[in-house]
Amino acid sequence: MGKELLEIFAIETKKVAPLVAFENLCKFTEKYKKSYPSLKTLSSDRNVAYFSYLEYPATIQRMNYSTNWIERLNRDYKRVLKMRGAMPSPEAVLFLMGSVAMEKEYKSYNYPVSVFRYVDELKRKVIINK
Repeated sequence: MGKELLEIFAIETKKVAPLVAFENLCKFTEKYKKSYPSLKTLSSDRNVAYFSYLEYPATIQRMNYSTNWIERLNRDYKRVLKMRGAMPSPEAVLFLMGSVAMEKEYKSYNYPVSVFRYVDELKRKVIINK
């Protein structure tokens, strides 16, 4: 079962198109839904979007898969709101969240992600090779 999941959610490969990967997921859920009834929800059409990372070049697929940066920013938002306590208005909350995001942009997240530098060029090569 684990090997099948690794084949469905292949990372760093351009061998599988998003729709093909979703069809493989549907076959997988059909195979195991008797043993694991909660898998039925995975074959919903809206889950095609989970395979959008396959449209990007293989070198950055793993980076798109992670949400660590978003989780870290949410944790910072919660920490700052706890420290401040009550806020005078909804606008003040938005201003505070914006200032936290700007601070993180200039300090924590201020390093270049060089892999994304050539994304457009890589996409053009993929389109030309098709």
